[in-house]
Amino acid sequence: MSNHFGNVGFGHYTAFGKSATNDKWYNFDDSHCSPCRDPSDVITNSAYSLFYRMRGYCDLNNPDFEKMALKPSADYMASA
Repeated sequence: MSNHFGNVGFGHYTAFGKSATNDKWYNFDDSHCSPCRDPSDVITNSAYSLFYRMRGYCDLNNPDFEKMALKPSADYMASA
């Protein structure tokens, strides 16, 4: 999830991301990355863009990063 702080003419972006390997949330701010102490910290009034990944498409306990980069097939989408 990306966040925007400021106004249309000026601002600052940060992002939250959930690791596919350890299921923990991280806060990315410029060159700094830190773990979120509380997952509720991810919910902010500054949310700008949300990114979703379809459940079941990838095994998060054994991530296949090449498969994650691909679009789901039409057959998979029809069965979901």
